[in-house]
Order: sequence, then C-alpha cells, then structure tokens
Amino acid sequence: MKTVLLLLALFIGSLLNAQTATTHELEVTIPNVTSDNGEVLFALYKEENFMREPTFSQKSAIKDGKATVKFEDLPEGDYALVVMHDENSNGRMDFETNGMPTESYATSGESKFMGPPMWSDTKFKLDDSTKKLSLRF
Repeated sequence: MKTVLLLLALFIGSLLNAQTATTHELEVTIPNVTSDNGEVLFALYKEENFMREPTFSQKSAIKDGKATVKFEDLPEGDYALVVMHDENSNGRMDFETNGMPTESYATSGESKFMGPPMWSDTKFKLDDSTKKLSLRF
C-alpha cells in the first residue's frame, strides 16, 4: 500500500512539474539581406556547445531582402545567436585567403568584434521579456 501511494505521489508530482515547465518562442528577423540569393542560416547556441554544434538551428529563404524564422518550445535560459547569409547555399561560411568572411553574418549581443564571436559578447537571456530579435548584417 505504501508503495502504491509513493508511486501515485511521484506520478502526480511529475505531472505538476510538466505543467509548470515554461517554454518560449523566439522570432528572429534579418531586415537587410543584401540579395535574395541563397538562404540565411540561424544557429542558436547554449554556452556548452557555443560555436560547435547548434542547440537549435533553422534556415530561411530570403524575400525582398528580409529573412525571418521562429524558434518554438525553447527552454528559458542563456543563448547566443549566430546568423549568416549563405549566398551560395553551400551550408558553411566562406572566407577570403586572408581569413575575412566573404558572406554577411550577425550575432546577438551589442558589441562589434574582430575575429570569431565570443560567448560573453553574444549571449542573451531568453525569458518572458524576449519575444523577437532583429539583427543586422
């Protein structure tokens, strides 16, 4: 009997936990894509996998110089967003021989940097106040 009551209590507790888990939507727009060629790649990272494998990713066609995606069911927390215009649709960033990117990119965060993005410069808090981001190339 005690075992049944314990299992019932654990089951009810897990249901309550599932109902209180908060997820969020995040709409990201790039309003100034220089051409409608290719696609725009959106990579959303957590700190532990930053600039390796995105936690969430999407791509968008470009229409009239604008690209928009919506991430859904995101857990609350700190994220960083890196976006690039994959103009030749090869799925990766292309570089000049001197190491400078040949395709436009943008990141979340306020600071402008030289070199690869850093977590501390690009992270943002996803919570109830964060619904939309607009980044510019």
